[in-house]
Amino acid sequence: MDYSQWCTIRLITATINAPEYDCSLHTAEEWTVLFGTPRYAFESKDRKQKNTFQFMFLIALADMGGLCCIGSLFGYVMISGGVYCSNPPLGLIVGSGFWIISSTNCILLVINRMCELTDRAWVFKGWSSSMCMLATIVYGILELLFTRPPLPNSTQQFCDFNPYIPGHTADDV
Repeated sequence: MDYSQWCTIRLITATINAPEYDCSLHTAEEWTVLFGTPRYAFESKDRKQKNTFQFMFLIALADMGGLCCIGSLFGYVMISGGVYCSNPPLGLIVGSGFWIISSTNCILLVINRMCELTDRAWVFKGWSSSMCMLATIVYGILELLFTRPPLPNSTQQFCDFNPYIPGHTADDV
């Protein structure tokens, strides 16, 4: 048995030019038609009508918003040496309520899947799933507006509910 091909290490440029990667026989469209298999989410073309897809889509949007806020903006605040008082609006945006929306929709997704497994799918039929998603969005907005947000602090290098203003504590409010 010849193991020379098995353990050959090549750079990516040499790999792509190797004979086994020669795609000149067909065009890209022909390769897709001949050998590609379309995959539909949840085995259906009408995936926008499925409750599971709707919950997962909302979770994805909330996670992208959360990553933008707590991921990128938090990094910017840390690099710039910011604290809450150096830019209060940015501190409030970083401590936004996207994670509440994502977390509550994850719980709804679990309940939805349990209902479908136990033949209680009627619970999420029609407007009930949309109303549940709307309720989680309203809950996230209310949480953002009426509770103390976690604020970034570059000296402590984390988000905390205490703004660390000298002479004031979170318990004074």
